[in-house]
Amino acid sequence: MNQENVRIIELVKEELTFSKLKFKYITKEHYAVAVFRKKDGWEIKLVLKALPEPIEKRFEGGLFQDFVDEPRVFAAEFEDKQVGVIELGFQEWNNRMRIWELLV
Repeated sequence: MNQENVRIIELVKEELTFSKLKFKYITKEHYAVAVFRKKDGWEIKLVLKALPEPIEKRFEGGLFQDFVDEPRVFAAEFEDKQVGVIELGFQEWNNRMRIWELLV
């Protein structure tokens, strides 16, 4: 993919042609919590363990959710197809921009 062929466009809530984001992943591993008692306290670790068989997780989300302050949504287009979406929201209370969604 040549960078010159990618176009960034801003999406407007009223002009969206889709209402939900659907995404999924498949994993063969998970993190298990391991707790160990020590002489002077406790030790807690996340241990990566294999699953007996792969698990597929599916989720639905949306853009322009009510909890996102001042949302701005941009899409990357390549060969007239959307290949990525990012949703940003400005948080005034701490003067920062937060990424709420990043899908490629």
